[in-house]
Amino acid sequence: MKKSFNTNHRDSTEYELNKKINIEKIVFYLKKGFTARRIHSLIGDGSSGISYSTIRRYIKQIRECEKENATSIVMYSHGNLNNKNAEKDFNNEIEKAITNMKLKDKEYFKDRDENKFSVPFNHFFKNKDEDKLKEKMCLTTFINKCNMTGYVKPTQHKKTRRNVRNYLIALTKTEDKNINKKQLYIKIKSIDNMENVKRLPRTMNSVKFEFGEQVQADACYEAWIKELDNFHIYTIVETSSKMLVSIYAEKEETTTGYMKLFELLYRAFGIPMSVRTDKRTCFSYKGNDTELARQIIKKGTEVSSASYGEFKPDVERTNRTLQPWLIIFLRDNNIKTIDQINENALLIINKYNEHFNKKIGDKLNFFIKPKDEMDTKLYLSIDRKFNNGVIQFQNKFYIPVTDDNKYKIIQNGVELRFVHNSNNEYFFIINNKLFKARILRDDELTEFQKFCKTFHLFYDDKRSECLYRAAKASKDFLPYLRKLIDDISNTSNCSNELLKENLNMAELIYKSLSDNYKLLLDSVEKTASN
Repeated sequence: MKKSFNTNHRDSTEYELNKKINIEKIVFYLKKGFTARRIHSLIGDGSSGISYSTIRRYIKQIRECEKENATSIVMYSHGNLNNKNAEKDFNNEIEKAITNMKLKDKEYFKDRDENKFSVPFNHFFKNKDEDKLKEKMCLTTFINKCNMTGYVKPTQHKKTRRNVRNYLIALTKTEDKNINKKQLYIKIKSIDNMENVKRLPRTMNSVKFEFGEQVQADACYEAWIKELDNFHIYTIVETSSKMLVSIYAEKEETTTGYMKLFELLYRAFGIPMSVRTDKRTCFSYKGNDTELARQIIKKGTEVSSASYGEFKPDVERTNRTLQPWLIIFLRDNNIKTIDQINENALLIINKYNEHFNKKIGDKLNFFIKPKDEMDTKLYLSIDRKFNNGVIQFQNKFYIPVTDDNKYKIIQNGVELRFVHNSNNEYFFIINNKLFKARILRDDELTEFQKFCKTFHLFYDDKRSECLYRAAKASKDFLPYLRKLIDDISNTSNCSNELLKENLNMAELIYKSLSDNYKLLLDSVEKTASN
């Protein structure tokens, strides 16, 4: 047995020194044939004592070192003590993330050399699809590991890119046969191409953003047209260029207005990476997590909101600049209605940017290209249950239909959403496909559905079904009992005392059931109103 075993720790702290001393003590006691339990009784107490399980783990590592004639024990400072392949698995995760990141880069508009454009590390790291990556490492570790493989971004600091380049050059001079030097030269050339990109001087913090990396949305309330009362105009301003990228006019500030505003942005420029807006997008709702915000986030846009103007200064300044200019522009172009403003939205955007010299400049385009026409639309989900092939909403029953107006059969376990668009039209989204929602006519409704519609009851509520059954039973029995009473009254044997007594009892039962039936209907109406 070796006299002593070293560790790979730097002996710079008392904690690391105690670890090394404990290893030496264990080796010393093992020479004397002591068991792990006895060693623990000797060195397991005091400020530098270690646990019994740790001693057993050290003994196992010492035995392995004896077999390999090694003189050093690898000590881990954190978890993965028993996993020798932890570092290998970690590097595999990094390689997988880099592959996904390259695929993500291709989703962005590019108007120059492809090697000069890519999505920033932090935006990729915050992506929902990379939740597992966030659980295993922090952003700094992720960036450092990517740089160690030679993968850098144009958005990184110039000094960082040069350090990575020097590190790759040093690797090419090594004699390690496992290193692919040809691949290293390709990465070095890619970094050199990034250095040749000319950039505008950055005089303000907002200029640090690339085109489409952040937009700001707001609405302004003014008397834009002399003949009309005050109304709202929504605007979206791109942060890096201060360009007006979307505009929409409406009488009141509503969620639907913001939906149309963002849909115009998606069609004209694409999907931005982040957006800043007011604390809430609908003043009738006090929560921050609105359905509109959730749908914007699903498209890959990071949404942040605050209730003070300094949070979105660019759109606030643009609104002040827009007010005097737009009033004159609308008057000179004979635009006198809100609908005419929305019809000429792209003309207003182009004229404003041209008048105030708002340009993209030498900016990278980070707007995401929509995949299809449906990707340019916003559909807000309506929380309703799909029950027996229909959905009840606002006391109407909807079914999904195809383009030729045929009923769409829904299989069990299919993902389904009931939504409405910016024009307040209702649709079904089934497996990411859009289907129209048709209202059932009265002659197509079942008796139970008619009952729920009459008394404004929830179709998927079990209490509604119980009320329907009780009302139906009372309604069916009362005519039969009335007919029976009339038949008995008209018989010639009505003089019989027993028959008279039964007739009186039947009259009492009929009156009681009639009163109870009325009470039942009253309770149904009260339930519906509540």
